[in-house]
Formats: sequence, C-alpha cells, structure tokens
Amino acid sequence: MSLLGVALALGSALSWGAADFAGGLLSRRASALAVTIVVQGCGMPLALALAVATGEPVPSPLTFAWAALGGLTGGIGIAGLYRALSEGQMTRVAPVAGLIAAGVPVLLGLALGDRLDAPRAAGILVALLAIVAVARHDATPDADRGRSRRVLVIAAAAGLGLGLNYVAFDRAAAVDDATWWILVASRTTASLVLLAAAAAVRQPGWPGRAMLPTLVLIGAADLGGTGFFLLANALGPLGPTAVLSALYPVVTALLALIVLRERLARRQVAGICLAAVGVLLLAWP
Repeated sequence: MSLLGVALALGSALSWGAADFAGGLLSRRASALAVTIVVQGCGMPLALALAVATGEPVPSPLTFAWAALGGLTGGIGIAGLYRALSEGQMTRVAPVAGLIAAGVPVLLGLALGDRLDAPRAAGILVALLAIVAVARHDATPDADRGRSRRVLVIAAAAGLGLGLNYVAFDRAAAVDDATWWILVASRTTASLVLLAAAAAVRQPGWPGRAMLPTLVLIGAADLGGTGFFLLANALGPLGPTAVLSALYPVVTALLALIVLRERLARRQVAGICLAAVGVLLLAWP
C-alpha cells in the first residue's frame, strides 16, 4: 500500500471519527434515525455536485447496484452507531464498532481464499482481546449492566453494517473506475430506505432548525470520509484500506475524552491501545 493510500485512509478515519462523535452527540438531543437521515441527505447534493464538476463518467448499472447496497448497509450501520453512541459511553462503543467493521473485509477475504499470514493472525487475536477489555462490565447494578450489553450489541451490529459497506463499495469501484457517482447512489439509497423506516415507525424527535448547520457539517465530514476511503481503496487492497480507515473510533474516543471528559478504567485504556495495535497488524503490508 502506497504512502498516499495510507494518508488517504487515515484522512478517512479522521473525517469519520469527527462526524461520528458529533452525530452521536446530536443524537442525544434528537432521534438517531432522524439525525442519520439528515446527515445522509445533506451529503447527497454535495456528492452530485462533485460528480458533475469533475466530469466523472456515469458508471454502469452494476456499479450503481453495488453502491446502493453499500448505501443500505452503511446507512443502517451509521444509524445504529449514532444510537449506540447516544445511549452508551462513546469510548466503549466506538472501538467495538470499529473493530468489527475492520474485521469484516478481512474475514470475508479469508473465506474467499486469502491467505492469513502471521501479522494478520496476531491482529485478529489482539482485536478480540481489545473487544473483551473494552466491553467487559464492572460491578454495576443488573439494570445498568443489561442496558450496557444492549448498547454494545447495537454497536456490534452497526460495525457489521459498516464492514459490509466497505465490501460493497470495493465491488462497486472494481466494476467501474468511479468515486463520486458511487457516493451519489449510496447516499440516495440510504436516505430513501431510512426515510421509509422512519415513516413506518412514525419516527419522532426530528432535529430542530438550530441543529441544521451542524448537521450539514457532519454530512460533509461523513461524505469526505467515504470519499477518502474510495480514493485510498483505488490505490491498494481492500483489507488494509478498510482497517486503516477503521481507526476512526480512536478519533471518536479522544474527542469524548476531551470534550465530554468521559472516564476510563485502566483495562479500557488498555483495550483501546490493543484496538489500535490490532488494526495496524491487520493492515500489515
């Protein structure tokens, strides 16, 4: 993987991490589903403007189909992540979701015949240890423990959706050399599916007008993260790109520590450090 590819993947992690922190924070004041819909909707016209401005050729229907699948899995994943971040401790939720998202492309590659070398085997082991360390419960009341477990289950499901999003985007880019049209298709699909879900459950808690400028910035940051990921993926294999991009929970956790002053037990600090080590091992060249 080239240095430019590494830089783009890390830029993706930075953009996604900041967007997830802000999105999770706003989801404490409004519905996580509603916040996700607005964020995805704000990214759609920006992606369309970039596609038109750059003169990128319109890709084939198969590319749009893979991009739409990526939008579906990614939209559901982001909605779940925002909800988990809004209900739980961000410094615990983000690493669990990020590690699972990073592991999905690696494990899928192994299932399709990729070879597992020593660094990646060590990375999977370290990642599992990190999840255990971060997610382990303290001696808390049963009600709080049950709520914490539920939040972590949501985070894990969100990570699965985001990991499948990586795979779908990789397949879309493999069909045609496209970036911005993939983003247009994915954002459109995510917005429509999530809007249908909100209508079905009569979703309350829509963000107020005062939140709109922040939501637009979150949408731009989330779109930028996906754009960086697609550009990085064009320069190297999916596994390392997805894993480096999945460092975004480190950014989210650091912002939670600085802004929200969340406290961590020593084993949770060790778990976050193990998560970073696991991601780097999985991205071993």
